[in-house]
Amino acid sequence: MKNLDIFYFSSTHWDREWYQDFQGFRYRLVKMVDKLINLFENDTEYKTFHFDGQTVVLEDYVQIRPEMAEKLKKLINARRILVGPWYVMPDEFLVSGESLIKNLMIGHENAKKWESEAWKYGYVCDIFGHIAQMPQIFNGFSIKYSLLGRGTTEDWPAFFKWQSPDGSECINYKLDVDGYGDFYREVYGSLNDTSINNPEVISRIKKYIDGETQRSDYPVVIIMDGTDHADAFERTTEYIHKIAQMYPNARIRHTNLCEQGELLEKYDDLPTIKGELNYTAQYLHGYLHLITNTLSSHYPIKKANDECQNLLEKEAEPLCAFAKLKNIPLNRSFLNLAYKYLIKNHPHDSICGCSIDRVHKDMEYRFDQVKGICTEFTQDYIYIDKRPDDINALRENNYENILTLYNTLPFNIDKTITTDLPFKPDYPSRYSEPFGYEDINCFKIYDFNGNEIPYQVVKMQRNYSLRLHNQIRESVDLHTITFRAQIPASGKSEYKIVPAKTAVRYLKKLKSGVNYAENEFIRLDISNNGTLSILNKKNGKVYNNLCNFADDGEIGDGWYHVNPICDRRVFSNGSPCTIERVEQGPSRCVFKITKYFETPAEIITNKNGKSRSEKYVTLKFIFYAGLSEESKFIDVKLSYDNIAKDHRLRMLIPTGIKEDKYFSGQAFCFIERKAGIDYSTQDWRETDQYEKSTNGIIGKRDAQKDGIAVVFANGIHECAAFDDEEGTLAVTLSRSFSTTVKTNGETKCQINIPLEYNFDISVLDSETEYSSLVKQQDILAANIHNNFVITAPGTPLAKAESLLSVSGKNAVTSIIKCSEDGKGIIVRVFNPSNEQDSAKISICQNIKKAELVNLNEEPQCEIACNKNEVNLKVEPWKIKTVKIYL
Repeated sequence: MKNLDIFYFSSTHWDREWYQDFQGFRYRLVKMVDKLINLFENDTEYKTFHFDGQTVVLEDYVQIRPEMAEKLKKLINARRILVGPWYVMPDEFLVSGESLIKNLMIGHENAKKWESEAWKYGYVCDIFGHIAQMPQIFNGFSIKYSLLGRGTTEDWPAFFKWQSPDGSECINYKLDVDGYGDFYREVYGSLNDTSINNPEVISRIKKYIDGETQRSDYPVVIIMDGTDHADAFERTTEYIHKIAQMYPNARIRHTNLCEQGELLEKYDDLPTIKGELNYTAQYLHGYLHLITNTLSSHYPIKKANDECQNLLEKEAEPLCAFAKLKNIPLNRSFLNLAYKYLIKNHPHDSICGCSIDRVHKDMEYRFDQVKGICTEFTQDYIYIDKRPDDINALRENNYENILTLYNTLPFNIDKTITTDLPFKPDYPSRYSEPFGYEDINCFKIYDFNGNEIPYQVVKMQRNYSLRLHNQIRESVDLHTITFRAQIPASGKSEYKIVPAKTAVRYLKKLKSGVNYAENEFIRLDISNNGTLSILNKKNGKVYNNLCNFADDGEIGDGWYHVNPICDRRVFSNGSPCTIERVEQGPSRCVFKITKYFETPAEIITNKNGKSRSEKYVTLKFIFYAGLSEESKFIDVKLSYDNIAKDHRLRMLIPTGIKEDKYFSGQAFCFIERKAGIDYSTQDWRETDQYEKSTNGIIGKRDAQKDGIAVVFANGIHECAAFDDEEGTLAVTLSRSFSTTVKTNGETKCQINIPLEYNFDISVLDSETEYSSLVKQQDILAANIHNNFVITAPGTPLAKAESLLSVSGKNAVTSIIKCSEDGKGIIVRVFNPSNEQDSAKISICQNIKKAELVNLNEEPQCEIACNKNEVNLKVEPWKIKTVKIYL
């Protein structure tokens, strides 16, 4: 091949934790970096080393070797060591879009701290498949080139344009066979004599380069020399000289891979591949495996991760922006620290749940730090913002209370909520049924317009110790109530709690019976085996037998689900259950369904192989299925104690829909996939899998666009759609296994602990947009916070306050936050549809100016705004970020 350009890529692939914990890998990292610095000092021709696209390794190194920081900084500043664009190399399917953006932002900021610029290359060399919007995210950081392997097959071209649904593109290099370390593995890794004088080395180099030219339609070859946790190869310069002799007409460079991307820009015939990359491996090679079932490994860490992301993205970050609007002094540095704890849990071997038990134990600590920071941050905002108590009214024992509800989401909420009222002991008004069986505080609730709001008391706790603020605690009588509340976008509304002179009862209830409940939109029915049925009253369509379970054997590990040859799949259809109506109020009805499911206790191994035990254990499933008067969905809380071992548990949603497509949520996107599997892959190394990724939203529509969706608050990332008669959807609730990498078996991965899930089952019609499902998940995931104060009788309620709102048919908000430079408010929206839309951003203060910024918050262009409003066009599948100066 004439005019051949050969790029010698030197790197290491550094897993921060995996088959060793962080400290074990860090011990090796320090030695590796010491050797690297020494190599640069002794070999001036050794040009460039790529640090696996990460910057966290720099922090980890200098904590131990602070005296080497200056030498390291000089090498980074001189671009001999290339760092970033990431903080850590994450998994893409298991973290939110905002986490991916924050990860890249920290990577870029860290590079600046080392007096350099982040490597502008989308390096995702070992991630287990790729989301559809990754090229758009990379472009948002001025990254035009990428490198990946998993999720493709060996038959794909070496170079192609990878395109997001909005049209954003990266020129991509596809890894092959042995991936990011193939030169090491194929040329010198197995040799004792790696010197250039060894004829075997020469022969292997030629075979490798000639092979790479054969799989490329362009005169570009990349030598990938960087395997797992490897030192920089000390003979690199020597090899480069030899390759130059072997290929005299070629240009060989030991340089930044961005030059390879720039070189390929001149070719206008690069093939284009669109969307998510989740193909399985076709041939027997060591690298390209997709490794699907990490999506369901270690459910507790996935749930904790989603909870932490929700706390930051949907509560703490917006509150920080609201604090700026209201001049409430909050320190955003706490949130930056929380993000670092969180994102250190996002490397693929960590968040994917395919490491040793100690790694996942360390992750729990980091998640706890995030939750602790966000809790204190949120409580501080509410404490500073709250009304003061009227102590004089309390002393006179003649007082009312005001309940304030906070909505951190940028759209109005009209929802039946359950909240706590912490009354002072000896509340001035109480009642009990005729002969004094149980004292209940007697009060009425009024909104701003003086309307009485019906409510239901669902729980009471006398002498409950409540922490008010810092070390201040108080004994209260806690009444948990349910009522329909309305809270404006990014704001708060007040409700007056007034002592009543007579008993307060609301006899008119939401329509229900012994096993059903209904409102004007839907009807819930519970069958004798505990499954749910939902009638969509608008179109008369019924969805039956929802929430059955299927349980099968598991002999796999953190990477793969594997059934034993001698397996038994157990279904819960015939399992006994009890049905209780535990709440029946004016605006809400809740049933408790207790289901007893017998399943094999574990996998046993004998001379005949592995099989499920003949000994059974009983899994006790508890459902709380609720229907509120305003809802077009059933809300469900599910819990069970996972006492079985070596099994996979899935929940089944038979839709009855014959269409062969289903949809699944993904970061900034929805993916429409074909149900079932590709049967032509049956002789592949890694067959196509039913299981695919989800961000917790999965659904199916019929030809009229009616259908059903399941929306999880957190934790669920593996779904399936079967090509059966029932059109069944499935979500993997948990996988229990005993095998972890490079151990003799561990126990934590069996997750024999109580597990909980929170989800909605929603009916769809032709008017239901993907954006409405995103908002529904946001409401599920974000807490409605409150405060409860004492006031003098007659104290007026404040008018409902909205600080910021974002409206649009299809455009939805990804995050509201303070800008990184502290000078403005960031609002990021995206459009998960094929239709152009506009988003209207309204804010409570006068806007000085507004500008579009990229994902790294660098200015792109100024946009028109009026006094307190910005109108923004949002093209199909586009992510747009607005910076508002006040």
